[in-house]
Formats: sequence, structure tokens, C-alpha cells
Amino acid sequence: MPRPDDTAAGKETWVIPETSSVHDSSIERSFFIPRDSLWFSGHFPNMPIVPAISMLGMINDTVAAYAAHHGISLLLREMKRVRFKKIIKPDSAFSVSLLLRPTAGGFSGSFQCTSGGDMVCEGSLAIDREQTAGGR
Repeated sequence: MPRPDDTAAGKETWVIPETSSVHDSSIERSFFIPRDSLWFSGHFPNMPIVPAISMLGMINDTVAAYAAHHGISLLLREMKRVRFKKIIKPDSAFSVSLLLRPTAGGFSGSFQCTSGGDMVCEGSLAIDREQTAGGR
């Protein structure tokens, strides 16, 4: 099964990552969700909307982009107090912002997702630092 961010030729399009802005304790990542995205297949035939699980997937992908930028291995352990406030329709831009605080074993923090300047969802998260073979 293709990953939601697979956009190479010959692969189904789910969502297109557009830009990232990464800092020491934050990241903002923008996506575009095209009308032909597989997320809309059957969800719902007469009123296509982005499923909540895909939004959570884009948050997880943003954590992965933060980790890759900083050369560390992270695992999103928990999302809490997730509040969905607005639906997203086809051909929409979607942004994920994470604000992170270091903890003994990784990071804790909050996320906000926006589309068209409106808050779409928000919540808090816990991220574990994974140990690599070199013990880093």
C-alpha cells in the first residue's frame, strides 16, 4: 500500500508536501490535498472531506520531518486532547505546526493544524527519542 506522501510518477497521490520551516523547538510543514487524493475515495461520495486519520498522519509525518532535519530518531508515542474544529475539502492547503519542549526521554509539546487561516485541529503530543545502534 502506498504511503500518504507518495507522489512519484506512477504512484497514487494522497497528499503533496509543499514547504517546511524547521527551528530548534518547532516545525511548520505545509501540504496540499488535491481533489484526486485517495483520501477522498469513498469519504464521502457526495461531500468529500479529508478523514481525521489523514490529518493525524500528516502530524506524524511532520514529527518525522523534524527528526530527519535534526538527524535524530523519534517515535510519536501519544496524542492527547485532540480537537477537530473544521472539515477540510478537496484542493485545500493544510499546515501543521509543532512546538516542542525537550524532556528526559524525548519531547512533549503541542500541535496546531490550519487550513485557509482557520484552526482545523489542535492537541498535545509526547515523542520518544529512539536509541540507535550507536546509542545516540
